[in-house]
Amino acid sequence: MSAQGRTVKDITTLMQVGEDYVREVIHAFNGRGFDALDPKWSGGRPGPSMTRCASASA
Repeated sequence: MSAQGRTVKDITTLMQVGEDYVREVIHAFNGRGFDALDPKWSGGRPGPSMTRCASASA
């Protein structure tokens, strides 16, 4: 969207995210390309299938 000439404010309104987040994504994309858009999921509680596997192997 930034390449289409939209401002950070326009993108925040459309995507319902904060300005800092939009700027981070734009900078990451400029530096790493499409790899920057691949979500890096981490943290949190493991899913139910992982819990079942762990208890079954114990």
